[in-house]
Amino acid sequence: MIRRQFIDTVHGQIHYRSAGNKASTPLVMLHTNPGSSAMLEPLITPMSHYGWVVAPDTPGLGDSSELPQADPTIEDYAQATMQAINGLGIDGFNVYGNHTGANIALELAVQHPDRVKKVILDGIAFYTPEMKQDLLAHYAPDIKPCHDGTHLMWAWHFVRDQQIFWPWFHRNKANQRSINMPAAEELHGVVVDVLKAISSFQKAYRASFTYDKDAAFAQLTQPVMVSCPTSDIFFDHLERVISRIQNCKRVSLPGVDETDYLTKSITTFTTFLSS
Repeated sequence: MIRRQFIDTVHGQIHYRSAGNKASTPLVMLHTNPGSSAMLEPLITPMSHYGWVVAPDTPGLGDSSELPQADPTIEDYAQATMQAINGLGIDGFNVYGNHTGANIALELAVQHPDRVKKVILDGIAFYTPEMKQDLLAHYAPDIKPCHDGTHLMWAWHFVRDQQIFWPWFHRNKANQRSINMPAAEELHGVVVDVLKAISSFQKAYRASFTYDKDAAFAQLTQPVMVSCPTSDIFFDHLERVISRIQNCKRVSLPGVDETDYLTKSITTFTTFLSS
């Protein structure tokens, strides 16, 4: 059973989901933008059969308090996440991160090489300077609640268009993705998370786009698995990432629409963590 709780930190409360037995090395799971740890629930339950899983909401997303900095960095998000981990009494742990969560997982490993045992980076990007500038300019615009409710429709199209195009603001055939549209209920769940964080989710995106991964990769000392579904927007970044990491295991997962995606992911991750 997945439990939902809060832990106090110096910058407010961090909301987290957890499941499993606390007797084994914990696995900290970090979600992508712009949702919450709810997006990881399909993985949390099966992974908890192998140990204690803790999945915090990124500060300023889901139900976690926003960081006070005007422009927080991935380093800031990692420090806030570690405050929550410390508050839970966790010492050594493994870490999994997806997309922006992978950046935070990477930085946790760099900041705490004595405590992070193994690292799974699932779908991590390596942007060209041109792509980085395009994303910073257009991907996460400042949005505030409007009296006419237009922010509600904006949030729906933002989440839906992420499934159709990459990046979502280039709505043309050349940028069209070839995956199935998620169920309306799944889109709705992410939209609700976006609306909760309508004026703060942008910070985590911008931190991700400006994070110096090259410097972080050079400092990694732990065993690392770099994984990515074939349908992921960052699948073509995989080789560039792997070429920069020592002691790295490469894994290409089935596309998210394929029936064995979840089973293959769980088997792959648990085999790596238990080896």
